[in-house]
Amino acid sequence: MSFLNLALTKDFISVLSDGQITENEQAIRTYFKKFYVSPNGFLVGVTGFHKITEEILVQFHYQPHLTPLEAQEFLLSALLRYKDKRSTLTKKVAYNAVIAFFDNGQPQARTYHIEDGMLSTKDYTGSSLISFPPDDIDFDPNKLISKHLKNGQSLLPTIQLLQRNVLYQIAENSKTVNKTVFQEVIKKETSS
Repeated sequence: MSFLNLALTKDFISVLSDGQITENEQAIRTYFKKFYVSPNGFLVGVTGFHKITEEILVQFHYQPHLTPLEAQEFLLSALLRYKDKRSTLTKKVAYNAVIAFFDNGQPQARTYHIEDGMLSTKDYTGSSLISFPPDDIDFDPNKLISKHLKNGQSLLPTIQLLQRNVLYQIAENSKTVNKTVFQEVIKKETSS
């Protein structure tokens, strides 16, 4: 697995991932971004099975004019195409995806989890922390970030630093996460 984290606030959405791809307990790539940020104000992140991650993110790259709601439909369609993908003859792959954007000035996200060919979703609105951590850690990355935020503090540099610190801590404890940091931001558009 990998590590992907989103911090949704009233002013921005900060996304971070590590860069390692692991296959058969060996790192096969060390510089791979697990999310795509569109110039149209949305982001898509995928973790779990690198071939699916890569294929979906490339598809988004070649659809630069999608609106956030079109992107959400596009992502669901792609996930459904891959839901029965197998890593062996008997084992279906499990993976996660997320899409996040501002809708009417409010941050929102939808996460997707695919396991055993079944898709489940969860919606987030307002300020939220979302993490897709690796299976081999025994702590909650969101709790580590939130315990250092004072009184709902959501300054961009503070949150980005906390996200990076958590990634480093996970990388120290996981065989599937490295310390390569990919981090980007979507800021809420304000009308002048």
